[in-house]
Amino acid sequence: SAECAQMATVAATELMFIACGPEHAVQIMNASTGALVATLGVPGSPGLPTDGPTPRLTDPVSVTVDEANSRLWVACRTGNVGADVTDAGYVAEFDITTPATPVFVAFVLQIKLINC
Repeated sequence: SAECAQMATVAATELMFIACGPEHAVQIMNASTGALVATLGVPGSPGLPTDGPTPRLTDPVSVTVDEANSRLWVACRTGNVGADVTDAGYVAEFDITTPATPVFVAFVLQIKLINC
């Protein structure tokens, strides 16, 4: 089920970014054709983003896109970053200069998301 969606133009293509919390994924769709451009995360497999070839997500609930700088931020309701053991959740930044191959940049924030 979709938690939220946002439209943005990246690399001259209008895209829709859809956070699918329970599936632990964000789908990037071509808004004109409806074609799947990329899936960020591994559906059904929670985890943390890394700089590896298959970044994972844990319960993403929101997405924000900076079109000018080709950046995507994903807010995840749960997930432990580093030594955290409270399952606080996090916000992760991705470079989407090439939307078909998003690249994990960094954890921007780790905080308990309230009422999300």
